[in-house]
Amino acid sequence: MESEPAAPLVTTENSLDSEEGLVGMPLVTADEAMATDEMGAEPALAVGDLRPNGPSEPPSLFHFVPFEPTAGVAAADFAQWSEWLAERFLGDPEEARQAELDELLSAAHIVDLTPAFINQVDGLDMADPDHVSRAGELTLSWFLAQEKYKQVVIDRNVDDMSSATIGARVTALKAWVRWWQRTLENETVERYRSRVDELTARLEAMRKERRGQL
Repeated sequence: MESEPAAPLVTTENSLDSEEGLVGMPLVTADEAMATDEMGAEPALAVGDLRPNGPSEPPSLFHFVPFEPTAGVAAADFAQWSEWLAERFLGDPEEARQAELDELLSAAHIVDLTPAFINQVDGLDMADPDHVSRAGELTLSWFLAQEKYKQVVIDRNVDDMSSATIGARVTALKAWVRWWQRTLENETVERYRSRVDELTARLEAMRKERRGQL
């Protein structure tokens, strides 16, 4: 009987934890943003673009323009998923509620959930152990929900708060944001969906065969 394929190796190509993921990442300074507001011009930022941190905010956190629903997803559904994700990963629900939230979220396609997942890291501080733990659980859940097709890797060791590790965490999350922004720009959302669907169908068939259901 054919065995279930292993998850892809975590390399620069397969993982989103890559400096290449930041190429072209737009960033405006606080002065530029203020000048734009004073002139009354249309905002220069697009979804996924970085926002400047406040004067008292450390570089270990970042802000970006939140992503919107994928094509065909109602704004009300997306808002509900976002609330459930925030409660699940940024709140402190009891174990029973966690299971309930996981079940509710499982009804939505992971590709449609992806922008809502990514939006949750806006404002997380990768020098804060609690935020690191939450980001780690959030990204791992996303990775598993799409059958390990794409991965964002952050160091989840909360005892390591060296500047290099903190910087690598920020880079990884920024790469996740930039990857989805590029996916939208290049109109490859449906290709991503089809590949996840193909992988899911193949693995599900193998699981059924293993259980003797085929």
